[in-house]
Amino acid sequence: MCNSTEPRVGDVTGWAPALAEALRNSCTCPDAENANLGSGGRMFFRTQVPMLFQSGLTPGPFYHSHPHVASEFDAVPTDLPSQMQQVIGTVFDIARNAGLSEVEAKAAWETSGYMINWVTGGKYTEAKEACNGALISKGLEPVPASYFPIVRCSTDLRFHFESMPFMSVPSADIAPGTMKKIDIKESFDAQYFMPYLAGQLIPASTELVLFTIDARGAGPGGVTPESAEDQAVAVVDGMIRVLQSEGCGKKVQRAPALCAFGETRADREAAFAAWDGVIIVLNKAVNLKANEEPFLMTRSRKGLERPVCEALMEVDSLGNSPDGVPLLLEYVVLAARDVTPA
Repeated sequence: MCNSTEPRVGDVTGWAPALAEALRNSCTCPDAENANLGSGGRMFFRTQVPMLFQSGLTPGPFYHSHPHVASEFDAVPTDLPSQMQQVIGTVFDIARNAGLSEVEAKAAWETSGYMINWVTGGKYTEAKEACNGALISKGLEPVPASYFPIVRCSTDLRFHFESMPFMSVPSADIAPGTMKKIDIKESFDAQYFMPYLAGQLIPASTELVLFTIDARGAGPGGVTPESAEDQAVAVVDGMIRVLQSEGCGKKVQRAPALCAFGETRADREAAFAAWDGVIIVLNKAVNLKANEEPFLMTRSRKGLERPVCEALMEVDSLGNSPDGVPLLLEYVVLAARDVTPA
């Protein structure tokens, strides 16, 4: 239950800790006291009950064109309270499609719900009031939430915020060792290419790994690459190495060199198998107008095409690497060990 009078506002470094806080509602976390979520740092969790993860949700229709077509969002209201009403509606559409009844979804939300909200224009208090009002209008209690500033929502400039909700769902039916993708069946439209999922359902007793990765020191001789293209490649390759080293994804005979995309078929299959364990990718992106193409396309060029729960946000800055190069892209990744997507 959220009883604070002001929203909990963080900066760009707070995304991973906010996700860790959400996970602690439904998971054990043996290393919580020694957690390090800086670049390359990792935290480990084990789900106690099934969990429902959702992509970053905007006020627009979930299924839409990629690249974005602005006219598809012309009917979306422009005021913040109405936009939040749309988002909360989508949260529970996804819960229903995960097999929860209205009663089960409400109980799950009020006992374990958490929201990470990215807000434009510093409208944190307004966003919290709109969020709480949208929940109350549906007969629900407000839940804990964190708020972070962004330059803009990548979907449409008219959107004031994007939200990523989490909840534990004890009544959900899902087999151990699997991950189940969730579509919103009543609005699904196959004409739209969707690079991300509405939701993913994860069973109890699943081991999770949370980490961040950027391009610092990833070039030849430990030098940080400067271009957006090279940094995007470094971030994706670095992510795959971490996933492989932590045993994420399908159980396979893993390549001993932990090579992200090597010359052999075994290397590539190991990389793809590791990617199959990814639940969430949060993208912190600098200067999307100039860098959108490499940030959006690098993974697919490498064959990592399985959609996951995802959010892409433009931020002002990610600071510099230790060797003085401006960082342009950072991933916050949550993945599961030894699972197979259903």
